[in-house]
Amino acid sequence: MCGECIAFNAVRHTICCYFIDMKSKPIKQKQADRTTGEWNNNEDKKMETKVLETMKDVGKPVRPGEITKLLNVDSKEVSKAIKSLKNKGEIISPKRCFYSLP
Repeated sequence: MCGECIAFNAVRHTICCYFIDMKSKPIKQKQADRTTGEWNNNEDKKMETKVLETMKDVGKPVRPGEITKLLNVDSKEVSKAIKSLKNKGEIISPKRCFYSLP
């Protein structure tokens, strides 16, 4: 327990120490793209680049799960990169759940 929470009940302690713990962890700094208003950071752009390179190497329409297995990363990161690339027009979806280069 932290010193401030000793006088309070356990619920107060849990909430207080949670926020203290959150303050001690470094927060990723994100920058907004002024033209689109979207939040981007370098890690997102690196993942987009990896996804594009993987699609070039495979040479056929692929599913997000295949890219996840090839890159050995979390599926949410791949899905986020695919959504961003599709919105930019860098990839297309020739049929449902498949993505390829235009």
